[in-house]
Amino acid sequence: MREIYKEIDLRVGDVDRKFRVKKLDAFSGVKVLKMISASEAGTLQEMIFSLPEWEMESLLKVCLKHCDVILPAGWIPVYNDGCLGMPEMETETMVCFRLVQETLAWSLADFFGDGGSKG
Repeated sequence: MREIYKEIDLRVGDVDRKFRVKKLDAFSGVKVLKMISASEAGTLQEMIFSLPEWEMESLLKVCLKHCDVILPAGWIPVYNDGCLGMPEMETETMVCFRLVQETLAWSLADFFGDGGSKG
C-alpha cells in the first residue's frame, strides 16, 4: 500500500511535537515543481531561497497545508484558511521551514533523488 503520510518530531518552543506530513496532491505537486524547477540552484534549499518573495510565500502555504500537528484534541492542520493552527508556530521560523523541506523532499523524491538535488 502506498504511504501518503509520514510522521516527524520537531521541537516547538519548549515542547516536542509530532507532525504528520502528507504527500502533495498532483495539482499542488505540479504547481510546486513549476515554481522550483525554474531555479538554476542545485539543492532543494537553494531552490527555495532563490524564489521571489511572493513565490516563496505561495510555496510555504502549499506545503504547510499538507502538514498536521497532534494536540490533545487530535490532529489539526498546521495551516488552514490563512492561519497557523497553533499560536506558537507564529514565531517558529525554523519549524515551518523544516516542514516545508520535509514536505517537498518526501513528495518530490523522484524529482530530487536521494541527495536533495535535481535529478
